[in-house]
Amino acid sequence: MIYLLLFLNFFVSATDNWAIILNSSKFYFNYRHTVNALLIYQMIKRYGIQDDHIIFMLPENVACHPRNSYPGRMYDGKHQEDIYAGNIEVDYRGQDLTPESIVRVLTGRHDPSTPISKRLRSGPNSKVFFFMNGHGGDSFLKIQDTMVLRNVDLGEAIKEMNAKERFGELLIILDTCQAFSMFNYVDLPNVYTMASSLTGQMAKSYGSNEELGISMTDHFSYFFSDIFRGKSYDSIKKMNLKHIIDSLPSNLIMSDIGYKAKVSADKIKIAGYIGEELDRTYIPELSYTIEEKNEFKWNFGSRKAEEKSSFYTVSRFNSSVFAATTVLIVFQAIIFLINYL
Repeated sequence: MIYLLLFLNFFVSATDNWAIILNSSKFYFNYRHTVNALLIYQMIKRYGIQDDHIIFMLPENVACHPRNSYPGRMYDGKHQEDIYAGNIEVDYRGQDLTPESIVRVLTGRHDPSTPISKRLRSGPNSKVFFFMNGHGGDSFLKIQDTMVLRNVDLGEAIKEMNAKERFGELLIILDTCQAFSMFNYVDLPNVYTMASSLTGQMAKSYGSNEELGISMTDHFSYFFSDIFRGKSYDSIKKMNLKHIIDSLPSNLIMSDIGYKAKVSADKIKIAGYIGEELDRTYIPELSYTIEEKNEFKWNFGSRKAEEKSSFYTVSRFNSSVFAATTVLIVFQAIIFLINYL
């Protein structure tokens, strides 16, 4: 029995991966921030993390925005894949996404009515991956243009998470301007942070599209996700954060990466955070095809098929009842007139 419990404990700890993916920007001109979040979302799903272990936060449905020249689709500007294809499960959107809701997700201090799908149900054996992107400044992350999440708020929330044993290890990656300043109050041995820019630096957008009229993505998010494009889970198992940092030099992402942790970057294996440990299958590149459907046409020809439908049968039945009721009322009226005239 003891050996069985030890085995089950290992199995749970090896597969208890969670992810929070946050795009903090609304409005169509921030198209690239939605793309950044979708690139990471699709990547971790391909590596085996399921939607019930992902908290996905998108302020606005940019894919269906009237200005989008490709309705219901989104692209990173460099590949033909529609990154909005497939089953996209967004947990926080619109007014649900606030600095308070972000802190509640981290700390677990939800209103009792909050659906389980909107809760991070991690524990002391969990590896949690937290990706954020949007607009930022020195010591803050802008939320939906009018609100901010401060670095002290983030730091206190992570301390509370740690005290409540809501993670075993936490990897945070932030892609904003002056991103590294958000980690000033994060100082725990089991928390590893990586920022796309240092304090005082800007994070640069990447690629543009004349039809859409906006930038498609950001340098860091695009090249970070591109490191894993087409690679199997087995092929990234030995990849560590130092390899990631070395693969994203400043002349490529137009800023300097900041890394903060009690452990050196070469000791952190990233595969354990962006995928399931027990997944051993090949992960192909994202490639969805949408089947073209013929336009529906009404058929006003033969009514034989219609007469077999339940709707038509019910309609005929209702008409018969109405006719019988009318005859009965007329008959009763005639009897009344005969008796009283």
